[in-house]
Amino acid sequence: MFWKENSYDCVKMYVTQIAISLFGFSLALACARIPILEILTSVMAIVFYLVLLYIAAWKIGFKHHNAREHGKPDIPLRGLLISLVANIPNFLLATLYAIGTPWKEEWAGGFCYVVRTIMLLTEGMYEGILAEFWISGERLREFWWPFFLIIIPALLATWMGYELGLRDLRIIQSNNNTKKS
Repeated sequence: MFWKENSYDCVKMYVTQIAISLFGFSLALACARIPILEILTSVMAIVFYLVLLYIAAWKIGFKHHNAREHGKPDIPLRGLLISLVANIPNFLLATLYAIGTPWKEEWAGGFCYVVRTIMLLTEGMYEGILAEFWISGERLREFWWPFFLIIIPALLATWMGYELGLRDLRIIQSNNNTKKS
């Protein structure tokens, strides 16, 4: 039932991620010679991505708000569930990278390189941050755990957008008095 009602929204969110990822990755590559500019463009691409997720989730929540007013029950935490399903590819890629990371130097080097390349293309808006921040002499993108952490903002933006849409609340009020969905 959940998949039938929400598959379009989940796929749409993932497609949005891919589009913004390619945009963010292109910006990061264009600014790679100037680290602060690479970080700033990455942050702006991330914010843009989160705003798009928030808006999409708000619209979904508002649609369910209208259905709930007509007596249709809602699934608890639906916004978070939609985001979790939309992020399944990200979780899978991060898990594959985490599995291969301890053996990067032995047998999994090529495997990790391919998985990380796919992650950087599907989560490219984070490239500037992953490339320009270092821990113990290694770029952040060499570690497995950042690829799990970068999923959290999308989960939170979608959850918050859905919950506010479900309650017909807006962060920014529009000037007109008519409600739009």
